[in-house]
Amino acid sequence: MVVLACSLAYIALAFFVIQKAVSVQMKNDGQTLVTTIKRELIQNNVTQLKDIQQIFKEIKQMSNGNISDISLSDATSKVFLTDEEILKGTDEQVDAVSSATLGSEVIDLVQTKETSGDFLTMPDGTKVYNISTNYEYNQEACSLNIGISLISMNQEIQYAILEMGIIGIIIMVVAILLAIIPTTKIIRPILAMSEDLRNSE
Repeated sequence: MVVLACSLAYIALAFFVIQKAVSVQMKNDGQTLVTTIKRELIQNNVTQLKDIQQIFKEIKQMSNGNISDISLSDATSKVFLTDEEILKGTDEQVDAVSSATLGSEVIDLVQTKETSGDFLTMPDGTKVYNISTNYEYNQEACSLNIGISLISMNQEIQYAILEMGIIGIIIMVVAILLAIIPTTKIIRPILAMSEDLRNSE
């Protein structure tokens, strides 16, 4: 029981350590990505929404599913451009996309000019890591947002946990064998003595 408890504790600890490490790496990669996209848009002086949208589409396609969405939102967190559409419809339409894409921290982000990330759940239940940075469109402060899919991260964690589980089982089996073998050697002479005593009677 002690060996089993130690093995389970080892697997649980490994899970949290791996999850934290992968999350930190995803955040760093996301910050690098959103900063790179922002720099490319500024350096190439891309100002037309349709041109920005085309760049977003190409980046998303090249990500092989690792990026779930890319968007621009105004200072009130309303999305006005995504990789799929230019939102010029009703406020209800814009609000629906905005609530699915952004967190409440975007308004503060635009004001403080920082990069921020948060885990969000999309309307279809898909979980993404949304990272945002300040951006300027038509001389107005807004936010550039990228939703990074968590599928790859979850797969990496599951694979790592599987490895940890296998290692834990091996350690448990070895520990049990190391406990059984010496015990058998100790008990064997005692059993032999008991057998001799019975025979002498």
